[in-house]
Amino acid sequence: MRKVVAREYAPQATEVRSARRWTAEVVRRWDLQAEDATWVVGELASNAVLHGRSRFRVVLTYDGRTLLVEVADANPRLPAPALVPPLAGALSGRGLLVVDRLAGRWGARPVPDGKIVWAELPAVALRPGTGGPPPGVAEAATGGSARA
Repeated sequence: MRKVVAREYAPQATEVRSARRWTAEVVRRWDLQAEDATWVVGELASNAVLHGRSRFRVVLTYDGRTLLVEVADANPRLPAPALVPPLAGALSGRGLLVVDRLAGRWGARPVPDGKIVWAELPAVALRPGTGGPPPGVAEAATGGSARA
């Protein structure tokens, strides 16, 4: 069964935390681990606030195997990932590198009123009644990129 939820946020830095918190609540309600999804939403929402400078919308879709995260904003400019990591002292420039490491796939597409940046994450179920992952899954879920 496919599940889809969405929420819109104001273009304010404080809303990034709200989007992460909402994502964690939804994903846990779906009995999935939330850590990677909250990181991805946080990075994409931060980019929407910083570069989109418009309201942004977070959409979460779960199809039983994959969690799709989408963040839409009104800026039509598609993200251009850095070809090299930022300098050690840089305060920004790592967001899409984080998304790339956590997501199986990610990308962006133009839409009539801006763009959508999306990321697909492998859905890792929580062990029933424990709030934790099934045995043997924690290492795979946190051990780096699941590249497609």
